[in-house]
Amino acid sequence: MIDEYRKQHHHKVAGAGITQQAAALCPELPSLLWSSIDIVCLVLAPFTEETRGEQFLSLESQLDEESDSVVRKAIE
Repeated sequence: MIDEYRKQHHHKVAGAGITQQAAALCPELPSLLWSSIDIVCLVLAPFTEETRGEQFLSLESQLDEESDSVVRKAIE
Protein backbone atom coordinates (compact mmCIF):
# COMPACT_ATOMS: atom_id res chain seq x y z
CA MET A 1 0.00 0.00 0.00
CA ILE A 2 2.85 2.38 0.81
CA ASP A 3 4.51 1.76 -2.53
CA GLU A 4 1.21 2.20 -4.39
CA TYR A 5 0.51 5.49 -2.57
CA ARG A 6 4.06 6.67 -3.26
CA LYS A 7 3.73 6.01 -6.97
CA GLN A 8 0.25 7.55 -7.30
CA HIS A 9 1.17 10.76 -5.49
CA HIS A 10 4.82 11.04 -6.57
CA HIS A 11 6.06 11.14 -2.97
CA LYS A 12 9.21 9.77 -1.42
CA VAL A 13 8.58 8.29 2.01
CA ALA A 14 11.84 8.67 3.91
CA GLY A 15 10.92 7.19 7.26
CA ALA A 16 8.27 5.30 9.14
CA GLY A 17 7.60 4.92 12.84
CA ILE A 18 6.33 1.50 13.81
CA THR A 19 5.49 0.18 17.24
CA GLN A 20 7.43 -2.51 19.04
CA GLN A 21 4.30 -4.65 18.83
CA ALA A 22 4.24 -4.36 15.02
CA ALA A 23 7.94 -5.24 14.87
CA ALA A 24 7.33 -8.25 17.12
CA LEU A 25 4.47 -9.46 14.93
CA CYS A 26 6.53 -9.03 11.77
CA PRO A 27 10.26 -8.92 12.64
CA GLU A 28 11.27 -8.59 9.00
CA LEU A 29 9.14 -5.47 8.44
CA PRO A 30 11.86 -2.84 9.07
CA SER A 31 14.42 -4.56 6.85
CA LEU A 32 11.79 -5.27 4.19
CA LEU A 33 10.75 -1.62 4.03
CA TRP A 34 14.40 -0.61 3.83
CA SER A 35 15.41 -3.10 1.15
CA SER A 36 12.32 -2.90 -1.06
CA ILE A 37 11.26 0.77 -0.96
CA ASP A 38 14.12 2.56 0.82
CA ILE A 39 12.21 3.56 3.99
CA VAL A 40 14.08 3.91 7.28
CA CYS A 41 12.04 2.47 10.16
CA LEU A 42 12.08 3.71 13.70
CA VAL A 43 10.82 1.06 16.12
CA LEU A 44 9.27 2.95 19.01
CA ALA A 45 7.59 2.04 22.26
CA PRO A 46 4.19 3.74 22.28
CA PHE A 47 2.50 4.95 25.41
CA THR A 48 0.66 2.51 27.60
CA GLU A 49 -2.64 3.03 29.35
CA GLU A 50 -0.80 3.10 32.67
CA THR A 51 1.53 5.90 31.60
CA ARG A 52 -1.26 7.92 30.06
CA GLY A 53 -3.71 7.24 32.87
CA GLU A 54 -6.62 7.10 30.45
CA GLN A 55 -9.28 4.52 29.79
CA PHE A 56 -10.12 3.95 26.16
CA LEU A 57 -13.64 3.48 24.90
CA SER A 58 -12.72 1.33 21.93
CA LEU A 59 -9.83 -0.42 20.28
CA GLU A 60 -10.12 2.05 17.39
CA SER A 61 -9.55 5.07 19.63
CA GLN A 62 -6.64 3.29 21.32
CA LEU A 63 -5.04 2.60 17.92
CA ASP A 64 -5.56 6.22 16.87
CA GLU A 65 -3.88 7.47 20.04
CA GLU A 66 -1.04 4.97 19.68
CA SER A 67 -0.36 5.97 16.08
CA ASP A 68 -0.40 9.66 17.06
CA SER A 69 2.09 8.91 19.83
CA VAL A 70 4.43 7.05 17.46
CA VAL A 71 4.28 9.86 14.87
CA ARG A 72 5.11 12.48 17.51
CA LYS A 73 8.10 10.42 18.68
CA ALA A 74 9.26 9.86 15.09
CA ILE A 75 9.36 13.57 14.24
CA GLU A 76 10.99 14.76 17.47
